[in-house]
Parts: sequence; C-alpha cells; structure tokens
Amino acid sequence: MVQVSQPKRFRTGAILAIHAYNVLLIVPIFLALLAVSLMKLGIITVLLPAAAFVITAWFLPLGLGNPYVARVVRSMHSVSQSNPGEFVVQITVYPRLRSGVRALVEDADDFGLLTCTDSELVFRGDSLQLNIPYEQISQLHPHNVGVRGRFLYGRRIEMAITGVPGAQVIEMAERSSWFLPGSKRIARELFEQLSSHIR
Repeated sequence: MVQVSQPKRFRTGAILAIHAYNVLLIVPIFLALLAVSLMKLGIITVLLPAAAFVITAWFLPLGLGNPYVARVVRSMHSVSQSNPGEFVVQITVYPRLRSGVRALVEDADDFGLLTCTDSELVFRGDSLQLNIPYEQISQLHPHNVGVRGRFLYGRRIEMAITGVPGAQVIEMAERSSWFLPGSKRIARELFEQLSSHIR
C-alpha cells in the first residue's frame, strides 16, 4: 500500500534548512585553503587540505542536515529516543514522486520513520505512507551514495518491489546520525534487519 499526500513539514523552507547545514562542510575546506594561501609551499600546505577533507568526511552526516531531519521526524511521531526497530530514513521512489526544482535540489521524496515488523516494512513519512509485505520485495541490495556523499557516506539500500502501483524501486538511506561511523553502523543494521526478513 502506498499513500501520497502533500508535504506538511518538509516543504521548501525545511529543504532549505537541511541544505543550510552544507555550510558546515565548506568551512574547514575554506579555512584550510585560506591558511595555505598565506604559507610558503611545503609539506604543511599538502597536509592541511588533506586534514580538512578528513574532518569534513567525518562530519558528513551532520553537514547533510541529519540533525534537522531526525528532529523533525521524531517530533512528527512523538519519538524522543531511537528504538532499535525504528530508523529515521529518507525514501526515494522510482519513478520519482517529486519533480521540478525540488527533485533537483533534494534527492529524497520524503523523510520519515521506518519500522521492520514481523510481516512488512512500514514507513510513516511527512507525505508518504508505505506498507510493503516482505514477499513483495523481490531484490534488496546496498550501494554507495556516490559523489554527494564523497563515496564515503553510509550505504543506500535499494529494493525492487512488485505489486505496488506507482513504485517499482524504493531507495532508502538513514538520516539520524551525526558522524560517519554512526551512519555506516546504522545503515548496516537496517540492511541486516531487512535481509533477515527477505528470502
């Protein structure tokens, strides 16, 4: 079952707030380049930009706006702490639900709370509600986020589904972590939970 409605929380202002966190990823790089431009060439002029890259990679989930996403999703569902069976995720449906500028700026169709029950996958988002029995998931595999996540950010999980009108593939990514190791751990836990239900 798929139900789609108009977004209530994740509208234009919220999407801009999420992307405002990107500034946190630019600051270390900018400071490193500024410092290097004031120095004589040497080993430090190579190490400083490399260190800035490592720092931004470590804080990549923070810079992608995960704190804001997690706070809004948890407030939508009155959830104060993480439950091991629930995950704050972004969902992208193919063919895409969003179009135009929104689809270009943000690769998520919706953000919400994902729960793996005994019989089905349940997603409760801002504008998208999904209930997908596990037997309708024909394929499940992880893949890397790509350039946007500097090929380092946690895995996305792609599912091919059958019998759901308007949705052939669903892609999800965790959006609750602040740091790269946490993101990788949560993505792994989510994939393992889903894999345990799908034959």
